[in-house]
Amino acid sequence: MAKTELSKSTFIRAVQCLKSVYLNKNRPFLRDHLEASQLNKFERGHEIGYLAWKLFPNGIDCSPKYPGAYAKAAAKTAELILGGAKILYEAVFEYDGIRVLPDIIVLENGEINMYEVKGSLNVSPTYILDAALQYYVLNGAGFTPSHTFILHVNKNYVYPGGEIRPEDFFVFDDITSEVIQQQEFIKFKIPEAKAAVNANKSPEVAIGPHCYLPYPCDFRGLCWKSVPEDSPLYLNSIDLQSRFRLASEGFTSISQIPLEGNDNKLLKMEIEARISGKPKYQSSELQKIFYSAKQQVYLKILFIENAIPRLAGTRPFEPLPIAWMALKEDGKFIEGKFSNPYGTFFEIAQQLQYFLDKQDLLIFWGKTTDCYLHQLDFDFPILNLENVYQSESLYLPFYLDEKTPENIATKLGILNGELAVMNDEEAIRAWSGESAKGKYNSEEIQNHLKKHLFLLRELYLYVTRLIEQDTNSLS
Repeated sequence: MAKTELSKSTFIRAVQCLKSVYLNKNRPFLRDHLEASQLNKFERGHEIGYLAWKLFPNGIDCSPKYPGAYAKAAAKTAELILGGAKILYEAVFEYDGIRVLPDIIVLENGEINMYEVKGSLNVSPTYILDAALQYYVLNGAGFTPSHTFILHVNKNYVYPGGEIRPEDFFVFDDITSEVIQQQEFIKFKIPEAKAAVNANKSPEVAIGPHCYLPYPCDFRGLCWKSVPEDSPLYLNSIDLQSRFRLASEGFTSISQIPLEGNDNKLLKMEIEARISGKPKYQSSELQKIFYSAKQQVYLKILFIENAIPRLAGTRPFEPLPIAWMALKEDGKFIEGKFSNPYGTFFEIAQQLQYFLDKQDLLIFWGKTTDCYLHQLDFDFPILNLENVYQSESLYLPFYLDEKTPENIATKLGILNGELAVMNDEEAIRAWSGESAKGKYNSEEIQNHLKKHLFLLRELYLYVTRLIEQDTNSLS
């Protein structure tokens, strides 16, 4: 049997970047650290895959139990199909040095139907390309699919409670014609992908928007290490395409970008802040945002977004509170308690009503909390610090891939090696591990909430000090 050179994941990687697929095969130790957010996505994918099996029950799981078993599994798949098997999960097919494992194969009335399961609300072009490669392999192996479907999450699904009916949860999209249309492109790309995998050295591929599209590449740390910090590629205020356009026009430093005649107000503020090394802000606008309150109250809520809903009345990926805490300036605090592992924002609002005084200012970070508070017509002054740090009224003198409280605090020197803070995705993984043991308010999660309340306070005070500096300079 021919040596296996590609899988569907390596093929998709090759279409995105030939250098990436070479490194993935030959230099995997250079890969960036796998983020908790990616691990959480993998787990959601497994969960949805198992639910999809219930649409076609009593199938045979063909997935190999260890890497060296793929060849045997491919032979077993062919044997099962020829022997009259009706439903196969993770069946293994090999052809032209490519190995694929379609999620579900259904054989009925002389037809072979292939189903790919995706944990998203829509069908993307990458999903179609993924299925097209699998069609190419099955067709070449002598098992041409009659129909190819993508099963994805129904965005209109509302969980009624009890056992989930997969036929209501999933949407069936027949992509047969799109998959067949992609066959010429697949045939054209396969030799290119194989050549990159088997090359003696890494292909020369310049960095570009493909480093992020359709997926962020996990070798960016390697490929971008020589990009200077003041490169236009590290600008927050313009999109990715615009950054590379500036670089292609010969701008190697943000200091070279002309400000005169530039009508992008946010870009001008960012460039001025980066060059001066000092924050650029509009004190008068910040004063309007910062409510004069008797006391600041800091709120942190940890949300989880399950693809498969857990509470009756909720939708796929609807954020559910799993832990929360609020802290007043005088040291009083409240730690949220739920009647079950997953809470509702209404429960939080009820408990906050008793904790807050009328003149308290509730300070938090994030659109999810903001959205829920406005939906409930929350009758207290509120301040979403995320809006402040992402507004035209304040620009900090550094670049961030993501403007999160922990990332901003690190750059401002609030966080250091002595005070480590998990991000929310890491906390969700910790909570999921504890909840599997029946524990929902572990010390680890409590510490996460407390540290984030500390960050909120420091980020609030940072802005108030900027306002005070301006006020003092004018007096």
